[in-house]
Amino acid sequence: MNSVLSFFNVAMPWDVTWAHRVNSRAALKRYCGSPDVMMIEGDISRSAAEGRMIMAHPPRQESDLTFEAWIEGIAEARKGAKLDFKDPSVVETCLEKLREMDCGDLPVFLNADVLKGPGGPDSRFEPEGFVSVCNRLCPGGILSIGWTTGHAEGGRYSGEMVDQMLKMREQVRGPVTFPARAYYIRDSWGELRRLIERPEDTLTLWNSEAVEEDLKAWLRGEMDPGRTFYDLTDADGSPMRL
Repeated sequence: MNSVLSFFNVAMPWDVTWAHRVNSRAALKRYCGSPDVMMIEGDISRSAAEGRMIMAHPPRQESDLTFEAWIEGIAEARKGAKLDFKDPSVVETCLEKLREMDCGDLPVFLNADVLKGPGGPDSRFEPEGFVSVCNRLCPGGILSIGWTTGHAEGGRYSGEMVDQMLKMREQVRGPVTFPARAYYIRDSWGELRRLIERPEDTLTLWNSEAVEEDLKAWLRGEMDPGRTFYDLTDADGSPMRL
């Protein structure tokens, strides 16, 4: 975590600014050129037509932006990159591309939903395999291992889900950030807070639903800004600050 903060010359994870779902050429150009954005997140899938690695969030299977163009643009702009893998078959090829590029001190987060979470389907990933290939091919990256989720009224991250994740964490070298859906954070906080007992680990909050004012107030009052990244967006998809 300290390497990320020092790269951006900020004091806490709270200070790191994000752009989410940057999956098109236009979005990449916008956020690579923005002085207000530090980390750029994109979804890596495989093209249905050609089998190429593309930036697209399922169910979309086409894009005007390849992974190679995405990561090269981010590296040139000196931004951080969060690789959100949506297809297990692209992980090794993407990480080999990263190794070829030798991105140096560029902050890189390696994300996959490796376990089943609230309202979510079974994961497409084999958890131990994902961790192993990341350890081998990108040892300098920050593992971001999370859960599949859906919108489930009254859902939450259970103690069993957190226990499974802590078991996974034992296999990871270096710091880990655990992505959690903001919609569930209040009802799950008693369990999720166990994930950051190690001083080097953090949470990353993300959203697909609107973050209402009462939840923003709760986050400001309850969450530790020194242990939490906020990958949150407004209704129009723009980066949101609490």
